[in-house]
Amino acid sequence: MRTHWLPLFVMFVLVGCQDGKVDPIQKKAVDLPTAADAPFVQGKITLIGEWKEEVLRAGFVGKGKDGKNVANGCGLTFESFGSGESMTSETFRPQLSSIFNHAGSGLSFRHVKIAPGDYVVYVRRNEVPVAWQKVAVKEGDQLTFDVTIDPAKMGSIVVTLPDEEANAQLSLVNSSLVLIPMEFVQSETWIREAFEAGYVQVGNKTVTREGVPAGKYLVRRGKSEAEVEVAAGKESAITLVRKESKK
Repeated sequence: MRTHWLPLFVMFVLVGCQDGKVDPIQKKAVDLPTAADAPFVQGKITLIGEWKEEVLRAGFVGKGKDGKNVANGCGLTFESFGSGESMTSETFRPQLSSIFNHAGSGLSFRHVKIAPGDYVVYVRRNEVPVAWQKVAVKEGDQLTFDVTIDPAKMGSIVVTLPDEEANAQLSLVNSSLVLIPMEFVQSETWIREAFEAGYVQVGNKTVTREGVPAGKYLVRRGKSEAEVEVAAGKESAITLVRKESKK
């Protein structure tokens, strides 16, 4: 589990589960976590409608009781027939984060042996956050957060960046587009890492994100931001406004 260095975590997200382990095909349902894995958060992922292939990532960001920021996650491309694919991030042992698609139990995820503290647990689909839950984790907790992904309840956004933003050479920490649900806008900054929605290359003035759950968001990239309301089945266009630091 990461306890230091945000840039290291961002690089980890960029390249995927670089220290993860792809499990061999299994025809049985994955074993559920037990008390020996606590504290843990686990859940099923239900995709509404027909689908053939999906890129999914399950992860968390949090702050432990010791005040240190922690994070982990893992993603994989899954096929609908559930041939047994799974991925486990072993980077921060003994804490393990896994995502599965087993024939017996379907899509699911779990984060085991996480430190007590405050967390946002999330699932991303094609880089876009589609489900999230804020949880307080205590010693021995065995928590469940089931996720339903319904494309019919999603829309898209087209984001225009100011020239200064589009051409800015940003650090890895600030280069992502971030879609912060309005209920989290006033929260501590560590929470916002859960809502990163893909990197924006230097020179890209227009950015499109599809599959955004309907709702109100603060969209941010670098020093620019704006509020937007996403409606199911519709496209919303916004222009971010550059906010220079006050001297």
